[in-house]
Amino acid sequence: MITFSANGERLSSGVKAKVMLSNLLSDETMWELLHDDSMEEIAARLKRQEGYREYLLKLPPGEIHRYDLEGELKRIPLLETGQFIARSAGPRARFLTAWGWRKDSENLKSILRHVHTGRKDPGGLKKLYQVPLSKVPYEALLSASNFGEVLSFLRETPYHSPLEEPLRKLQEGETRSLFNAEMALDMTAEGSVARALSKLPPEDREQVKGFLGERWDLFNLYTIYRARFFFQMGPEETMGRLLPHRHKLSAETLRVLCRTPNEKAFSQTVSPTPYGHVFNLRVINDDMGIERNLKRHLLIKATGFLRRQPPSFQSAFFYLYVRELEVEDIITAIEDVRYDYDRRNAAMYLSRPLIARGDSMWQ
Repeated sequence: MITFSANGERLSSGVKAKVMLSNLLSDETMWELLHDDSMEEIAARLKRQEGYREYLLKLPPGEIHRYDLEGELKRIPLLETGQFIARSAGPRARFLTAWGWRKDSENLKSILRHVHTGRKDPGGLKKLYQVPLSKVPYEALLSASNFGEVLSFLRETPYHSPLEEPLRKLQEGETRSLFNAEMALDMTAEGSVARALSKLPPEDREQVKGFLGERWDLFNLYTIYRARFFFQMGPEETMGRLLPHRHKLSAETLRVLCRTPNEKAFSQTVSPTPYGHVFNLRVINDDMGIERNLKRHLLIKATGFLRRQPPSFQSAFFYLYVRELEVEDIITAIEDVRYDYDRRNAAMYLSRPLIARGDSMWQ
C-alpha cells in the first residue's frame, strides 16, 4: 500500500480522480458507439480511448463475444476502486471497500435469477463483477442448483443471515418472487455503506453524505413504486422494505406514498419533493425512463461536485460513481447495437443527457 499523510492521501486521491475524469468518453464518442454495427467495432473504438485502452488488452483478436466485452467493461470501475483503496488508509479505505462490495449483491441477484429459472448462465464468472476483497465464493455459487445450496455456500458471508428467510420461502415454494431476497441483499449492502460512511472524518464525509442521502431517498421511492405497482404489496409491507436512511423525505411522506392507489397518484404526491422530476407524469408508466431519470439525477449531482470542488478524497468517490454510470451506458449501447434498436431512441435512455433539448421526458 502507498503510504501518505492523511492530507497527502486525500490530495493524491483527488488529483488522480481529476486526471482519470479527463479520460472519460466525450459525448461525440458515446454517440459514435451507438452507431457502431458490431461488438468488434465497439471494442476497437474503445481501445482507442485513453480511459479504456489498458483495460481491454485481454480481449481476444477477431470475433468478440458480448460476454467477453461486457465482462471486461464491468471490471473497470471495480479495478479503479481497488486502485483508490490502495492509496487510502483507515476509514477511507474501509468506505471504498464497502462501496465496492455493493456489487456482491448485484452478483448474487444474478445467481438467484438463474437458480430461479433453472438455467445455467452461459457467461459464468465472465458476467459477474470482480469485486475487490470480496468474501463471496462465486465458483461454488455458480454450481448451485437450488436455493438451499445457495444459502449453504453463503454461510461464512454477511449475506447468509438476511437471506435465510427469503431463500427458505423460495426453496419451500411459499413464494415465487425474488423481490424479498433482492431487497434483503440491497439492505445488507447499503447498510454496510452507511456504516462505513458514518466512520469517515467530517472533511471526507460532508458532500458524500448528502449525495448518498439523495441516492437512498431515490432508492426508497423506486422501491415503493415497484412494490406497490409491480408486486401489489400492501402499504405496511411496502414500508417494511425501505432503507432506514432518510435525507430529504420524512417517514410520513414515505408512508403517504406507500398508500397511493396508482402510478398517477404516486407521481402527483412525489411532485412537490426534490425528486418530482424523476417520477414526473410523462415517465411514470415507463420503467426504463424512471431508471434513466434516477441515474441522471445522480450523475448531474456527481459531475457538479467534480467540476466545482478542489481535489479531495470525495473527488475519488464521485469519480468512481461517474465512471460506473459511463460503463453502464456503454453496456446499454452494446445491447442497442446487438438488437439493432433505433439509435436516437436508445440515446434517450442513457444516464448521460446526450441529446441537447431532445429529451422531453427530462423536462
